[in-house]
Amino acid sequence: MYAIFLGDMVDAIYEKDKRYTEEEVADWCWGKKWGGTIIDRQFNYAVEKWSPLAKAGKILWIHMGNHEEKLIAVASRDLTRDWSRVLSIPYAGYMALTNLRILHDGPFDPKARKRPGRDNSYSRSTRVVFFTTHGAGGAQSQGAVMNKVSAMMDNYEANVYLMAHLHKRMSIARRTIGITEPRTSGGKLIRPRRRVYDRVAAVCGTFMDGHCDGVAGYGERKGYSPIITGPSVIHIKVEHNTSSRKFVDNETPRWATRIWVSDAVVEERK
Repeated sequence: MYAIFLGDMVDAIYEKDKRYTEEEVADWCWGKKWGGTIIDRQFNYAVEKWSPLAKAGKILWIHMGNHEEKLIAVASRDLTRDWSRVLSIPYAGYMALTNLRILHDGPFDPKARKRPGRDNSYSRSTRVVFFTTHGAGGAQSQGAVMNKVSAMMDNYEANVYLMAHLHKRMSIARRTIGITEPRTSGGKLIRPRRRVYDRVAAVCGTFMDGHCDGVAGYGERKGYSPIITGPSVIHIKVEHNTSSRKFVDNETPRWATRIWVSDAVVEERK
C-alpha cells in the first residue's frame, strides 16, 4: 500500500492568522518539544510521523494545499517543499498529471527474455495515469460534490482522478467503449476489437474532525455536517485472461487493469 499526500497536511495556522483559536491547538503543539513556533511544531511533528513511510518508499508524491499556499503568502514559509526536501518525497505542486508504472510478473512468453531463477515468468509493467490535485471551491451537498468529481474527468485525460479539499469521500466510475485500429503482425491482418476504458475519480476525505467535544471547531462554526474521518483507498489490480481467448499471436495472454475505490474507516483510539 502506498500514500499520495493531497495537501492541507497540517492547519498551517499561527497566532496572527484570523482563523487562529487557542482551543483548536492540539495538546502536543504546546511547549517546545517540537519547535519554537506553532508552525515549526506542526512541521516537525509531521516529519516525525511520516518518516517511517518515507524511508520505506511508501509516499508516492506530495501536493500543496490551500492552507500551505496561504502560509507562503502571509509568512513566506513553504512547508510542502520543505517536507519534500527533508523526506525525499517528489513534490507535485498544486495539481499534477503523473505516470505510475506498476511492475508485475506474467505467464511465460516464449519470446520474452528469460531471467535466472525465473524461467516460468517474465517482468511486465502497466502504466496508470493519475490526475491529482488538492482542489478548490466549496461544495456541501452530495450533488455539488459529485459535480466536482465529474468535472475532473471532463477536463483531463487519466485513469485515476483524485482531489481533497472538500473534507468528504465520494467516488464515481465511468466506462468508455471504443475500437482498436486494424494492424498487421507477421504479415497477418489483426482485426479491430472492442476497447474498454475504465476510469475512476474520488474526493478523498479528511482526518480532521470538525465536531470534537468541548471545542467549537471549524465544522461547527461553518455549519457543516459531521463526517466519518479517513481516506479513500484506490485499488489497482493487473490480471490476465486465463480463458482460451488469446491476444494477437495466440501466445501472449490478454491483460486487464481493474481499478476501484473503497473507503478506509479510521476507528477512534480510546
